[in-house]
This record gives sequence, C-alpha cells and structure tokens, in this order.
Amino acid sequence: MAGERNWIQLAKYGIIILVVLVIAMIFLGWENEKKADAVRMEQAAATTAMDPTATTTLYYQSIPVEEFRVGQLAPSVNTDMDYVHWWYSEREDCRYIFLPATADRSALYLSYVASGGRVYLNDVEVPNNQTSNLLATADTFTIRVGNTEYGELRILQSDISAIYIETKTGDLSYIDQSKLRVDSGEILMLDENGIVQYNGLLKKIDGHGNSSWDNSEKKPYNISLDKKSSVYGMGAAKKWILLSNYLDHPMLRNSVAFEMSRNAGMYTVSYEYVELYAGGSYRGTYQLVERVQLHENRIDLRNLEEDTEDFNSAELEEYTQISSDGNLKSNAPGSYKYWDIPNDPSDITGGYLLQFQLSNRYPLKAESGFVTSRGQCVQINSPKYASKAQVEYIRAFVQDLEDAIYSADDYNAKGKHYSDYLDVDSMIMSYIIQELTSNPDGNYTSFFLYKDSDLRGDGKLHVGPVWDFDLGFYNFNRVVFGHGTGNYKTLFSAYLPIHGYELHGIEEAKVGWLGKLYEKDEYRQRVAEVFFESFDEQVLSLADPDQEASWITQFGVKLEKTAAMNNAVWNMLGTNRPLGPVNGYTYEETVEYVRDFLYKRYDWLRSEWLGVYKAATTERLQAVYDAMPMERYDEIGQIELSDLLASATAALEDAQTAEVLEAAPAALQQKMDAVARAEVSGDFDDDLAVTLDDANTLLQYYADALVGNSVATPHATQMRNGDVNKDGKLDAVDAMHILRHLVAEMIGTDYPLPVAE
Repeated sequence: MAGERNWIQLAKYGIIILVVLVIAMIFLGWENEKKADAVRMEQAAATTAMDPTATTTLYYQSIPVEEFRVGQLAPSVNTDMDYVHWWYSEREDCRYIFLPATADRSALYLSYVASGGRVYLNDVEVPNNQTSNLLATADTFTIRVGNTEYGELRILQSDISAIYIETKTGDLSYIDQSKLRVDSGEILMLDENGIVQYNGLLKKIDGHGNSSWDNSEKKPYNISLDKKSSVYGMGAAKKWILLSNYLDHPMLRNSVAFEMSRNAGMYTVSYEYVELYAGGSYRGTYQLVERVQLHENRIDLRNLEEDTEDFNSAELEEYTQISSDGNLKSNAPGSYKYWDIPNDPSDITGGYLLQFQLSNRYPLKAESGFVTSRGQCVQINSPKYASKAQVEYIRAFVQDLEDAIYSADDYNAKGKHYSDYLDVDSMIMSYIIQELTSNPDGNYTSFFLYKDSDLRGDGKLHVGPVWDFDLGFYNFNRVVFGHGTGNYKTLFSAYLPIHGYELHGIEEAKVGWLGKLYEKDEYRQRVAEVFFESFDEQVLSLADPDQEASWITQFGVKLEKTAAMNNAVWNMLGTNRPLGPVNGYTYEETVEYVRDFLYKRYDWLRSEWLGVYKAATTERLQAVYDAMPMERYDEIGQIELSDLLASATAALEDAQTAEVLEAAPAALQQKMDAVARAEVSGDFDDDLAVTLDDANTLLQYYADALVGNSVATPHATQMRNGDVNKDGKLDAVDAMHILRHLVAEMIGTDYPLPVAE
C-alpha cells in the first residue's frame, strides 16, 4: 500500500510539474513573441530609415477593430466635423492618429467599435465614448485587443492651420475618381490657435490642375465658398485652391518662387499651409492659395466680364461658342474662338487676363482664345466667355506686340516699339524667376499676362502673377535644343520655343517670346540691371550657402511637423515619386536639395548677368567719354581723358558688385570734369567765344556775390577764363577788360586778353 501511495504522490507531483512547465512555456512563448514583435518593428523602422520607400511584412494589417475615432480636435468650436479616424500604414505596418494644432491631447473624445474584445493602449484600457487624457501619456502606444497585440499606434501633432470638409458624398473619394466630378458640403477653416476663419457652406469642390492632377495620388482641389471671405489674412474672395504639392517633396517650391516675386515688387498670390481633414480622414498637408483671377482683392482690374453681363439678358455661357475657322478644337495660327454675345460695353480695352497655353491643351481648355501668327496659343481666362469684338481687340493687340518683338529693329509695321504694348520690367522679372527656378514649363503654360482698360490703366500688357513651380528647381528634367533644367550652368527659358512650333513649320517659332526678347542687347542689359536691382540680395537670402541662415532652411524647419504627418501618409521621399530625380531620403534632405540647387543656379546666373552688366557699363563709360567736348581740350587734356576712360574700363574687370558698376559712369564723369579745359581768356560762360554775354554774366555773378545772394561756384575753367587780369578775383574789373577787348575788336584795334597790370 505504501508503494502504491508513493506512486500516486509521484504522479501528483509529475502532473504539477507538467502544468508548471506548460505554463512556463506559454509565458516564455508569449514573451518571445513580444520580443519578436519588437525585433520586427525595429527591423521595419531601420529599413524605413535607410530607405523610406522600403516595404515591410504586414503583420498587423488585419485587426478586430472596425473603427477607432478621435474627436474634439477643435474644442473652441461648436462643430461635429472635428474628428479623425486612426489610419493604417502598409509601409510601416503600424497605425497613426494625426492631430491638428488645436487638439488638446489631455481631453480628446475616444470611441471605437471592436469585435475582438476591449482595446488597450500600452496596457491601459481605452475608455469608449468618453473624453480621456490617454493620448497625452505617450507618443507611441502598443495596441492590444483582448489578449492579442496588434503593433503600434503612433501619435503625430501639427502646429499649423487646419481645414475640415464634409461633402454630400461623405469625403473626397468621389471627387478623386475624376477631375470632372463636382461636390459640395460644409467647410470649417481654423488657424493654429483655433480662431475660426470660415465656417459655413462649401458651394463647390472639384479637381484642380493638369499634370499635378494626373500624376498625383494626393489630389489638388478648387473650392468655392458660399460667400466672399477673408481667410488667414488674405483678401476676401469666394474662390480658392488647395494645392497638394504631391510632386514637390519638401512642399515649398511654389512658396520660394512666390517669395522671389513678392520681394521683387510683383503682384503675388498669398497662401497658407493647412492640414486637410475630410469625412474623418486625414488628407495631408495642403497649401491654400489665392486663385489667379480679376478681383478687387487679387488682380485689381476693371472686370470686363461682369460689365458685359450687365449689357446682356442671358448668362454669357448660354450663348453659342464660335471658332473663326469653324473648328472649336483648332490650334491653327491665326484662328480664334469667341462667344456669340450680342452686346458689348462701349469700352472693350480691358481688363483681360491671358495665359500662354500648351498647343495640345489649348483646344480643350480655352473657352475663349486665339493663336498668334507664329502659333502661340493664348487662352483668355477673363472674360472667360468673350465676345467676338473682345477677342478681336485683344488678339490684334497681342499680335502687334508679337510682331514688334520678332522684328529686327523692335518696331512693328505700325511703327510701334514692343515697349509701347508691354510693361517690359514685369516681363523681365517673370523671366528671371523662370530662369532662377529652371521651371520646365517656362512660358509654355501657367504664364499669365493681364491688361487693364485704357481708361484706368497704362494701356500695356503686364506679366504675372508667377504660378506653378512644383516641377522647378530640377524636379523634372526637360531638355530643349541641348539646354536642360538639370544643368544649372546654362540658360533654359531663353531657349524655349513657342510650344508646338514643329506642328506648323514656322521657323520663327523655334524661339519663344522670352528668348526672342533676350536676343536684344538693350533688353538683355535691362535683364541684368533688374536682376541686380531686385533679385540679387533677396535670392541670396533665400538660398544662403550658410544653410542655417537661408530662408529655405528656416521655412523647412517650420514645416517639419506637418511634413512628418504628410509623409507618413503619402511617403513623398526617396524614389517614391512619379516624375523627376530623387530629392532626398529625409525631409531635411529634400529641403536642402531645393536650397542647394537654387544657390548654384543663382551663383551661375549672377556671374552670367554680371558679365552683361559689365558690358552695359562699358558702353555707358564710352558714352560719358563721347559726350565730352573734345574741342575744348588741348592735346594733353585729350590724352588725360582717354587715359581716364581706359582706366575706368579696365577696373570693370575686377568689379564683383552691381553697386561698383552702377557708380562707375558717375565717377568717371566727375574725374573727366576735373580735367582742365583749354583756356579762352574772357570766355566766362564757357562757349568758346568772348562776347558781351561773358561781361554781362560776370557782372551778374559779381553783383550777386556782393549783395550776398546764393550763387553757383564757377567751374574751374570759368575761374581761369574769367579772371582776365589774373588777380585771383572775379569782379567788375574783369568785366571791364572784356568790354574793352570787345570794343577794340569792333573798331579794329587790339586789346589782348589776359591783361596783367
């Protein structure tokens, strides 16, 4: 019996030991699985750090949580739009919550629907349908549902403004499927402090852009508010654009070009960076930009379209569209299209907003427009529905300008110079910006011109505002006639032809407007002058080689938080791009890519235009020399003048600043004025003759000096010539000697000058 009890005891102990071993194995397995998860996540993070485009094995894509929602993102506003769902990243195999600047992480409303049990973050149960401070306790959480872990939840928070949209279809997925689709809904705009900029109806939202739409997963949008509103300090208007900047990895190329334009004194659109939320989905960083349009708070011209509407009973788009050659899809030189509108205002000279357009895009995009004799397609953006008289007026005006630009002597057949039609400096400023940015579109498209009514404007076309630089700064490679956007040591825009020139076989069209103007010496010299007057120092400040001092670097730092959120969703780094070269594998690298390219581009163009400026200054020095009255100098004086010119010209070779070059002509003039002229004794007024006027002006000078009147100090030659008795004074005695000399000459006797007493 004792042996039997012993066996029973051993069996009991064995069972206990076995249970303990099983429990230990389960615990160790659970711990090992946790360690394996941690290793997998570390490996994924390391892989992503080395190459942001790398993919990971998706361990946590499936999760028994149907919805996880965070609300009260804008606690200062009574709205039901301020919420966001968590988002799963296939690239990083984790989940994110993207919070705006206004979100108070200690008081967020959390709610979820889960079929796998309760949800835990860092082993703390998530309160459901409650306000909680849980998301304030960490930036990274381990997700657990029931007893199973499902990877990480990462919290990112922005520090910029935010826009919330609720469309009638729910979010933006309906619009994203086609640029032709239109939706409406509600929109809430807040700044980073939660101050409401707009809260109301979204009258219309649709797709924006061409290549930026076609090549972007993150779509850009046009939005129309229900009423004119001034948002983020910008002028009140209804129509705005949400640029996605998907093709521009650092999301600042447009801003850099806008800053160049604004600092140069051009009219420039304003902008604000925002986080976009739609139907609870975080959409990324967007740039809210003013729309290019005729408007009292934008391009402030007379609105010809509105005036035309007042003269007609029907809406302008209800009239018939007509093409001069019977083909509304025509892009043939000389063709134009208009609307059969019966009545025009008496003044149809403006305002007009025009856009150079791609030859293949013009037939589809332009409601009204024309093609010049050399094939330049011009879309009339305003009035969008232009009458025949209006199109014929602006078409003839632009054609006259083009004829002057392409003429050998800069004048058209009417005897008018291109500057009679064109505000030349605005064209030059726009051209300089195209070159500095190496914009592949140049004057192909998004190249705007505008003209006010002659009754209120200067009667000329002005160029601007600059627009659409997301492919600039070598973000897209285009090569034309051996000149490419990637080579910062060559001009590019100056070599662009009129787009589609090869279609019509027009030889002149191989050089576009920008290039044809640049061929002209006077124009090219003015390009150099405008560069140094308006761009030199300010562009250097944008792209300062001391990175920390540059505006671009500092602006990139301002966008770091929003860029981290945006790139988590859209991965705009490394090789993950549809167009152009890699900009960098971190956000900082992409910012530096733009700064470095702009600085190199600026440095080369500065050297190029400094040479042009030197050539222009050499001509000015020669003009100073040529204006000198050589007949008034003896041989020694003429040699001295010639030497001064040679010395001043030689000094230009070492000049490195525009200030030195600008001062050179005046400095030369001053030195030449100091050279002694040949003396003609008694010639006080320096006209190379001794006359009664000399005695008279000398007496007047002496009389003014005697009574204390302000008198100009005589020229050195006047002093020598006027002091005929050489006593060191200009007085009545000198005038008497001049008079006696003249009297002697009249009666045929001799009274020589100077006279020494």
